[in-house]
Amino acid sequence: MLEPWHAWYPSDIPSELKGGPSAIMFVPQYKSPEKQITYDIAIFYGDDNGSPKWSLKYVVEVDGYGVHKDRRVKDELRDSNLSYEILRFREESSDPKNWFGDIIKLDIEYKNS
Repeated sequence: MLEPWHAWYPSDIPSELKGGPSAIMFVPQYKSPEKQITYDIAIFYGDDNGSPKWSLKYVVEVDGYGVHKDRRVKDELRDSNLSYEILRFREESSDPKNWFGDIIKLDIEYKNS
């Protein structure tokens, strides 16, 4: 078993920005605490790999083209006025094999800003 922070070592990232959270928890079908919405996945980061305190980091929605192609505006309205960030991955424009890598790169960008 590997600790989650080992995933934060892509070769194109400067060494001072490498290193992820101590623990990660994925929660499928996450119900929003703020609206009557259920999301595909919530990602929580923990501050320790033994007994972590969890904090919501990202909420992920995977939009299938057939279902969501005509609902893009409604999807954006659904995501408005929330205290947390929603990451949307679109079936027609992103590769599922890269989704977690995209999250890691976003996380690294936040560290760098």
